[in-house]
Amino acid sequence: MNKKQLIVSLIILFSLVIFFIVFQAWAGSNTYCIKCKSGTGRTVFNADIWDISSEIEKAEFSIDGEKNTWTNKDKAHVVWDADNGVFTIYITGKDGPYVVFWAIPSTFKIIIDTYQRQKYEFKANIHGTEPRKHKDLLSPTIELYCTFDYEV
Repeated sequence: MNKKQLIVSLIILFSLVIFFIVFQAWAGSNTYCIKCKSGTGRTVFNADIWDISSEIEKAEFSIDGEKNTWTNKDKAHVVWDADNGVFTIYITGKDGPYVVFWAIPSTFKIIIDTYQRQKYEFKANIHGTEPRKHKDLLSPTIELYCTFDYEV
């Protein structure tokens, strides 16, 4: 291979690398971050979901500082329909703790809706395995104030 062919090959290779980097960003796969807190601040639910219809990267449900946590090794089901304000998460852990989270559709507000970024605010309900010791097995249903943020 002569010098000219080598340069052409490197330019083609560099162009392909740039194309795949740009295409990956254009495809829009990233982590959706959900952050929720009750009116009193005593209950918190946070979750990171990879590409909304995929898997939970991590999730945490805490009351009074005591928490249950989940990772991508746990089973999770996500239902997302932005047009109708439907957003539900159900997670079960290997050792038994579970959580059910659902948005209240009438409270959904679109804050930002562009190709690069989506942000919503809404109220949600949550209940699951009680994270606090010496309490009932299940938590009460608790209303949360949430933000749901995604950026490419």
